[in-house]
Amino acid sequence: MVDADEFLTVQTGAGTVNALLDAVPSESDAISLSWRCFGANGQYIFACDHVTERFTRTAPPVANKIQSGVKSLCRNRLPVDVMSPHRPRLQPTGLDKVLWVNGSGAPVPESFKLSGWRIGGTAYDLGQINHYATRDAETFLRKSWKGRASNNTTPRLKC
Repeated sequence: MVDADEFLTVQTGAGTVNALLDAVPSESDAISLSWRCFGANGQYIFACDHVTERFTRTAPPVANKIQSGVKSLCRNRLPVDVMSPHRPRLQPTGLDKVLWVNGSGAPVPESFKLSGWRIGGTAYDLGQINHYATRDAETFLRKSWKGRASNNTTPRLKC
């Protein structure tokens, strides 16, 4: 599942989900796509335009703590205990039969199959998740004033 500030970008074939699925091994059970984080791009004032058109500057494609985060696509045949926002949490039995690949179509590390939502590197050859967490300064301030829905201890500014 992707959040409202995340967009799947496919870099293979016709740029469709089907092209992504065609580019990975057909027996793949899951694909974890690395985040590609986009910044404010010098924008200060809110504009009612598409974020994908306004914010075009991104971090270089290097592995760091933020960009090693993933979002995952998976088949419903996996032995899933819990479906988390970033990846399925699998039952520990039968992991040797699970083919889980990254955004370049290469197998993920075996340790990733059991835990974590950071894959330890970036793999953007076939696809990525464009993440627009920081937008213009005005939107950032408005979001700060609102606070987080899941955290009622966030300080709120009084107007």
